[in-house]
Amino acid sequence: MKIQGTSSVNYRYGAANTDIDFGKKKAPNATLVDGNNNNLLADGLEYPGFKINDNSLPITYSNTKVNFASCEQVNNMCNAEWYQRYQPFPSLSARDCMEFAMGVQFIKDRHEDEPADGISLFDEKGADFNPEKYYMYSIANMGTSKKNTHIFHSEDELCIEIKENTTDAQKMKSFDADWVLPDHAGNYEIRYPDIKPDAFTQEMKDGWERFVTWMVASNPGAATNAALAEPVTFEPYTFRGHNRTVTETEGRHFEQVLRGVTVSQYASTYTNDTFEYRMAKMLSECEDYMAMDSVIYHFCFIERHTMVDNVAKNTFWSSVKEIGGANDEEGYWIWDLSKNYDNDTADGNNNNGLLVFDYGNEATDTRDGTPVFNGHDAVWFVFASNLYEACRVMFTNRESIGAWDSRAYHNYLLGEQRKVPERIWNECYWYDYLRTYENNIETTWINFLDGGQKTHQRKHYETYEEVYDSSKYRGSFSHNQSITLRGEAIDY
Repeated sequence: MKIQGTSSVNYRYGAANTDIDFGKKKAPNATLVDGNNNNLLADGLEYPGFKINDNSLPITYSNTKVNFASCEQVNNMCNAEWYQRYQPFPSLSARDCMEFAMGVQFIKDRHEDEPADGISLFDEKGADFNPEKYYMYSIANMGTSKKNTHIFHSEDELCIEIKENTTDAQKMKSFDADWVLPDHAGNYEIRYPDIKPDAFTQEMKDGWERFVTWMVASNPGAATNAALAEPVTFEPYTFRGHNRTVTETEGRHFEQVLRGVTVSQYASTYTNDTFEYRMAKMLSECEDYMAMDSVIYHFCFIERHTMVDNVAKNTFWSSVKEIGGANDEEGYWIWDLSKNYDNDTADGNNNNGLLVFDYGNEATDTRDGTPVFNGHDAVWFVFASNLYEACRVMFTNRESIGAWDSRAYHNYLLGEQRKVPERIWNECYWYDYLRTYENNIETTWINFLDGGQKTHQRKHYETYEEVYDSSKYRGSFSHNQSITLRGEAIDY
């Protein structure tokens, strides 16, 4: 067992996310006992893995998220499932998003092996733990890890994770040519195939570089307004879609929403390098590089839930080797955002778990002068957010199958929270936040309790955001129920 994630290390005296490797006998006394008291890690035995749900693939490496900053325990888990359920362009892998089950984590820390970095899961400052007793550590989402490559990735797939949202390279406004350094020192990280960077093939490098350098050259935000060598005319654009064969399973909806849809938003003749010219040019080329059903769905999803930390950071760009390009060659040509990750900043939460955002946020909005969406000037985000016609088609299509239904969504999250008894919630909140405050371990963490399970805040946000977005995209809900009007951009 080890602490998972960079921020979790800072929260270790409250509660930390953990990775648990059931597949290896890490210590001489390691045990994994089943219901019949058999040690599944005994000499000569190889643990076959366990399933999160009956239809899941077995795993031997598990991630337990305690959601310390957001504390409602459902945003990450449930938004991953909701995204998976309604995305129109899934990958070829068994699953695209993390899969979790609601649970409660109990830990016994015998202190037999001193951690190499001196970090213990238990607080040595303010609590006296009996090494022979199990303690309730936290309510937690127990499930898969992004390291479960046999679940999240298919053969011949290339998947790159954007590591942050602070540099131009991470926003694809510039290209980090040194990103495949052995220590992943660059702005992008190879998530699959699970190989060392020095084994990264030239074909893989070429595929990613082709994609990112196109983004850099296309960036609408970098328009110069300089005169073009000659006028350029763009006709209305019709999306052709991208073929992908996927076996449909219960609860997942597969279709090409944008195929055959014509948009005329930027159809015009241009004489200068303007924002609109670059949008028109990027639109005319986009399907040579991106699966637009996936990209537009991802934008609509994070806009619908104000997921402020899923623009650059936490995006996983995936491509499958196929025939393409001008010369019909094998390569990584088309990139998608089918793999959604880390969904805790949703429905009003910022990345510190604080309730700071109300409903009705647009891609360019600011709060106290700071952009609402981290990495708001990422090229793909600027492009997608300004394709109103495409977003409207995607929004209304997904609305028709329930993707934006605020009542169903709220009740789904509420149902998961109610699986945990109220006494356990109280005990968890005492251990994580009140204990650390009263013992002067960390006095700022108590702010994470703002809203607690966030039931009322989530219901408020969801109720009014559904009306807002349906009004914006002229969806059926705004026709049948009510409409919201917004008169001007806001900084609140």
